[in-house]
Amino acid sequence: MVEDSENGDTTCWPGFARYRFMNRVADPVSADDPFLSRQASHFARHRLTAPAINLIVTGAMVALIWPVAVPATLLAWAAAQIAINLARLVFLRSPAGTLQWARRHAVAAVITGVTWGALAVVLIGLPQTYQAIALLVAGGMCMGALPMLAVAPRVYTLYLVAVLGPLALGQFAAADSLQTLIGVLTLLTLASLWYTGRQLGRVIEDNFRLQVTLEALVRRDGLTGVVNRRGFDEQFEIEWRRALRAGGPLSLALIDVDDFKRYNDHYGHPSGDECLKTVARTCSAALPRSADLLARYGGEEFAVLLPMTDDAGARIVAERLRSAIVALAYPHASTTTGAHVSVSIGLASIHPERRRAPHDLLRAADQALYMAKAAGKNRVVFKKPDEPFPAQ
Repeated sequence: MVEDSENGDTTCWPGFARYRFMNRVADPVSADDPFLSRQASHFARHRLTAPAINLIVTGAMVALIWPVAVPATLLAWAAAQIAINLARLVFLRSPAGTLQWARRHAVAAVITGVTWGALAVVLIGLPQTYQAIALLVAGGMCMGALPMLAVAPRVYTLYLVAVLGPLALGQFAAADSLQTLIGVLTLLTLASLWYTGRQLGRVIEDNFRLQVTLEALVRRDGLTGVVNRRGFDEQFEIEWRRALRAGGPLSLALIDVDDFKRYNDHYGHPSGDECLKTVARTCSAALPRSADLLARYGGEEFAVLLPMTDDAGARIVAERLRSAIVALAYPHASTTTGAHVSVSIGLASIHPERRRAPHDLLRAADQALYMAKAAGKNRVVFKKPDEPFPAQ
């Protein structure tokens, strides 16, 4: 037995723990917090820009202060900058949106900031004009990093402190009135950028969360409140890729309300809408895990995605759904299966492979649903994707 610690759900499918691990650290979309996924995607858009800019500015800085700097110290600083930013270009090339990658990007940005702060050592003893220009360049780097790092205000704060903190302290250590003033101005710049970063970060977060809300509404069925066909198709692709990476199974159940046209003809369409709402609520309550997805597939048909669930586990879930609908005893005077609403369920399970496509699983579930209808309805029929469809 594997427990879903966030929801208190308990399941009997081996590999579900692996599914949750993959979902948390190696998935392009975070199921826990969509905002984190937005942050990761934002970082990913700058995965090449940030290190490239750092390398260009490092070269300019070396050329600027080379005539007056200690060559060994300057070259050591430049070598550290080049090594760190080349490492960012080489090792931070993961797919956009990966949360683990975004965390690494954030850490790399702070390390780069520490290296820029180490410029204070290079500036020791240099003429004040060169020091002031170097500080302006470092401040410009912090301003340039604002659009990239403001999405994560804490990361930006660490970056600011790492860059400008040592440079300001270096000015204070010179015990010169002009350099002390420059140090004060540097700290004021740090404080100003920190405040700006916080405010911009809040605006970005509000914008991201608004986008998430709007996208959720677009993917929600207006009648039943479950995911609509568009949302199902998108999640189906995601779950397929996830199962392909994890090497685990993926199951799909297609649910059709038996004799629903007769229900509408007998009770009217408003009653039919209420019936569909009841079926959707009942199926949602019967699903054992938060990762299982119920969607309105079209008309009176629903679809259920069961990640990391093999055929044995899928049969248990499908029968639970069918039994839950029967237990409602929802009146249906025109059905051919009795006096109450019932559902037929077509079920299929697959281990995704490169040679296969999501359509293979969908076709198998659709054929299984047809077989369930042909066999008398109010039942679950399982079909493997490779099994031949019975001749008509």
